[in-house]
Amino acid sequence: MQFSRVLKLSTLFNGLLAVGVVSLVVACGGGSNNPSVTIAAANVSAGVTGATAPALVNTPVVFAAGVPQLGTTASTTLTFKDTTATPAFAITTGTSTATGVTTFGSCIFTVTSSTYPAGSALVVGAVIKIDPCTLTVATKGLTAGSTTSNGTATFLLGTTTSSSVTLPVTISSTGVVTINNIGLGTVSVSVTGGN
Repeated sequence: MQFSRVLKLSTLFNGLLAVGVVSLVVACGGGSNNPSVTIAAANVSAGVTGATAPALVNTPVVFAAGVPQLGTTASTTLTFKDTTATPAFAITTGTSTATGVTTFGSCIFTVTSSTYPAGSALVVGAVIKIDPCTLTVATKGLTAGSTTSNGTATFLLGTTTSSSVTLPVTISSTGVVTINNIGLGTVSVSVTGGN
């Protein structure tokens, strides 16, 4: 009879110990098969300025049907060539290229060299102001934190949107979006998953 009580108490103690261990594991998050992840809840758009244009340095941006404000009607490529506040640019359509300096308050292209034909909008001395001039990065759903993800971006130049380009995007845990270490703005973030 004494042995029977000891066996019952031992069984009860083992049961309570097992419940305690399971409770501790669940309370500490050890039972989750779906860890929480912080993600961007929206896309980010930023006006292209002397501060943000360097995010696109040496990234060819293609406008498949041309850009009316540039006088082009065929595939046109815009590339910012340096990271200064007034970056050099190259605009190419077919075998014609115009280069110069970009200023902002929209995008203002001052052409200093050109192989475009006479009568084109992109001849030497031309100053072309295009508004709006905006970069939009598809950050919605990208992981926030210290990791860098490949994100797609489009460039709105006047009435024309470029084809998507892939850029290295980092989103901080508070939603600050950077490309090539250039801050573009802040997006809201949300936590998904977890128990």
